[in-house]
Amino acid sequence: MKLSNRIIKCAALSVLSLTCSHTANAQEGYQRYYNQVPAQQDTSYSRYSAARQKQAVRSTQQTPSNAISLKTETGFEVGLQMSDYYYQENEIASEKFMDQSGLKFGLTLGLNAAMSYGFFMSGDLRFAYSDNDYWSAPTGDVEGFGEDILGEARFLVGKDFISENKLIVPFAFGLSPYVGIGYRNLHNDSSDTVVAGLHGYRRTSEYIYAPIGLTARFRVTDTSRLSLTAEYDGLLQGNQKSCLSDVNPALPDVDNEQESGRGARGSLMYETKSWSVGPFVEYWNVNQSVETAGWYEPHNYTLEYGAQVRVRF
Repeated sequence: MKLSNRIIKCAALSVLSLTCSHTANAQEGYQRYYNQVPAQQDTSYSRYSAARQKQAVRSTQQTPSNAISLKTETGFEVGLQMSDYYYQENEIASEKFMDQSGLKFGLTLGLNAAMSYGFFMSGDLRFAYSDNDYWSAPTGDVEGFGEDILGEARFLVGKDFISENKLIVPFAFGLSPYVGIGYRNLHNDSSDTVVAGLHGYRRTSEYIYAPIGLTARFRVTDTSRLSLTAEYDGLLQGNQKSCLSDVNPALPDVDNEQESGRGARGSLMYETKSWSVGPFVEYWNVNQSVETAGWYEPHNYTLEYGAQVRVRF
């Protein structure tokens, strides 16, 4: 009986010893695995961080510092223009009565301010000068008949819409519609000219108009773009002052209201971050004015086209 009890105790102790040994080995193996996992995770995270850093550096290297966007960018511009200018008056049944033409030289100033949510504001000033030639049926061709001095101020507001989803369109582009208010003042002085017994006189034309336009921009490279602008100008109010007393002191100086007319303009500019260049065109078609004391301003139109260069700051 005693021998039997001893055998049972020895078997129990053996089982207990094996169990403890197995448990210790399992804990040791778990500890080794536990110690290895953080190291592996740290190594994977380090590789991921290094890859992200390399990608960021590569992206920075690929985007040049003088890259230009498709949006309206905040900045100040100074520009020079040279254009061919033509003005014509029609007396009866659209028959030409007289015209003036000349080479115009202009200076432009512009200020753009980009705002939140893609909105922007723009202000433009333009000054131009030309020494015009003259033609009419009574006088024929007259060179150096009079000078033109043009001043124009505009204020615009608009919004940029940018599309860079190549799944829809295979190229990136931007559309920027805008509206505003404009003022145009043209002073023509031929008071020192006498041709075939006819004396020239001073005239001042003033337009207040509402521009409605759209600028479309297309990327050429990371540092350049093409900007195409088309605009309609609705005449809100016009006035023509003619100093007829320059011709004869007995004649009155006349102000004629111009109640209807329209204009249009457009440009195509190759633009970089710091400069732009391209052609432009402007057109006006103004109907016959209201009659004042028997005098009126005939139906007339103006066409001007040329080239311009701008520097952006």
